[in-house]
Amino acid sequence: MSTIQLKLSSLLIFVILSLELQLSTAQYDIFDMGLDNPLNLIWKNRQTGHNHDMSTRINCPTYDNNNRTGTCMTSTSCKFQGGISIGRSTCRLWNTCCVFEITSNQTSNSRVTYFVNPPNPRTRTQPHHVHIQLLQDVCQLRVDIISMRLAPPLVEPAMPAGVTSTCKDEYLQIDPMTSDNTLPAFCGTQNNQHFYVHLDQHNHWSTFTLSIFLDRPAAATSDATWDIKITQLECPRYRGTHDKQAKTDRNQLANDFYLLAPRNCLQYFTEPRGEVYNFGFVPTTMSTLTTNQDYAICFKRQPGSCGISFKVNHFFLRSKAPCDEEYIYIPEAVDTEKICDEIPAMPVTTLESIHPGPLYIHFHSDSVVETPTGQHGFHFEYNNVRCQNKKNL
Repeated sequence: MSTIQLKLSSLLIFVILSLELQLSTAQYDIFDMGLDNPLNLIWKNRQTGHNHDMSTRINCPTYDNNNRTGTCMTSTSCKFQGGISIGRSTCRLWNTCCVFEITSNQTSNSRVTYFVNPPNPRTRTQPHHVHIQLLQDVCQLRVDIISMRLAPPLVEPAMPAGVTSTCKDEYLQIDPMTSDNTLPAFCGTQNNQHFYVHLDQHNHWSTFTLSIFLDRPAAATSDATWDIKITQLECPRYRGTHDKQAKTDRNQLANDFYLLAPRNCLQYFTEPRGEVYNFGFVPTTMSTLTTNQDYAICFKRQPGSCGISFKVNHFFLRSKAPCDEEYIYIPEAVDTEKICDEIPAMPVTTLESIHPGPLYIHFHSDSVVETPTGQHGFHFEYNNVRCQNKKNL
C-alpha cells in the first residue's frame, strides 16, 4: 500500500471516529471551549442524581403496533441501560430508538419510560415501585395511563347520611407530593387518561417514584394490569456560552414547551378537539367517581379561538342545585357556570364557554356525597370555538 493510500485510510478512520464520538456524546461540540477533553464527557455524564446524558433527551417514535415512544442513543448504550432497541427511526446515524419498559423495583433515567405490570401480578400483595431519575431542568412530568385495571373504589355508608367512595384496596400513588399536586386517588379501570406532576425546582429533587399498591388474593379471577407512560418535560432556561447543556436539541425543547401544562392544571389537552371524561369512567360498564376530589382540567387555546364548547355525551353527578357537594364549574358558560345532577343524553346538549382567559373546567367532589343510583361521572366532547361566526375549529 502506498504512502498516499495509508494517509487516506488514516484520515477516513479519523473522520469516522470523530463522527461516532460527536453522535455518541449527543450533539456536544467537541471544539467547545468549555471542554478540556471531549472524551471525559462519556464518564462525567455517568453520575447519580440529575442525569446530564444528552442521549436520553431526544424522543423518537417506534412505528410499531404498540405505538411506543423511545429515546435516541447508541445500541450499546441501549443494551447497557436495559432498553429495547427498536430500530433507527428518526434518530441520527449510528443511533437507535431505545424503548425503556420497567416493572417493579427498577430505576430509569430515560426521557420516556413505560411502567408495566409484571407477570401474574394478582398473586402479589406487596407494592410495585419504579423510580425515575430526573433530568436537569425537568419541571413537569406527564403521566399517561394507557390502560390500568385495579380494584374499583370502595363505597361505604357515611354518618349521618350519604356515602364515601375511596381507593383503599388497590391504587396508584406518586412521591414526592407538593402543594401544587392536588392529585386524586387513581384506582379502578383507567383507559387513555393522563395527569401532570408539577415539580418545585427549588427543592432540587433527583428522583420521582410511582407506586401501585395491590391487595388481591391468589384466588382472584382477574389480573391487576397496567401500562403507564412517564415523560419528563423540561422548562427552558438561560444557558451560558460554556454550559455543556447549551447545545441541547432545540426541537426537543420546543416539543416539551408545547406539552407543558399551565400551573395547577392536573390535566392539559393540547389538541383543538377531543374527548374528556372523569378518572375511572368506562362507557360500557357501571362506574363511580371517587369522592374528595378537586382539580382543574385545562385546554390549549388554539389560534383564532375565542372559547370552547362541550358536547355532553354523559353527565350524572351526585348533587342537586345549588350544586354544593359535587359539580363541574365552567367559567363564563353561556347558560350556567356550575352544573350538577343529571343532563340527559337526548336531546343533544352543548355547553359553551366564551371568554378571553385560560380555557379550563373545575371538577369538585366533597368527601361525603349522595348514594349513587346510576352510571356516575361525565363524558364530554370538547372543541375550540373560532371567534369569527363562533364555528368550531
